[in-house]
Amino acid sequence: MDQPVHLLATERGMRAYVTAPKPSDTAAWTRALEALRSADVWGSTDAHGTPEIWAEIREGEQP
Repeated sequence: MDQPVHLLATERGMRAYVTAPKPSDTAAWTRALEALRSADVWGSTDAHGTPEIWAEIREGEQP
């Protein structure tokens, strides 16, 4: 996934947004899900007309 990442500062930490892989790109989804599992919270949105996935790393939280 060579997509630009957009960062947003939140009240608790940083949230990174990236364009979601194509549904048929299982290799890209495998890599994306690996990365998402390391985040404190994650999700998806299509508020800007393009499906994106996001991951948030919260300051001071440990697994």
